[in-house]
Amino acid sequence: LLAEIPLDPAIQQGCEVGEPVVSDGNSEPARAFRKLAERTMDQVGRERRRSHANGAVEIGQNQ
Repeated sequence: LLAEIPLDPAIQQGCEVGEPVVSDGNSEPARAFRKLAERTMDQVGRERRRSHANGAVEIGQNQ
C-alpha cells in the first residue's frame, strides 16, 4: 500500500474548480497525496535500480 487518501470534500471541491488539494500544504489530504508521490518515486527508483542490475523490468503490485 503506497498511501491512504482520506475521503475529504476538499478533494472533490478542488477538482471542480481546478485547484489541487496540495495547494493547502498543511491539510490532511495534501499530506496524504505528498506521501503517495514520495512513496511512488521511491518504488519507481527501486524498480529502476533493480532492472538495471539484472537487465529485466518486472512490475507488480506486491513488491
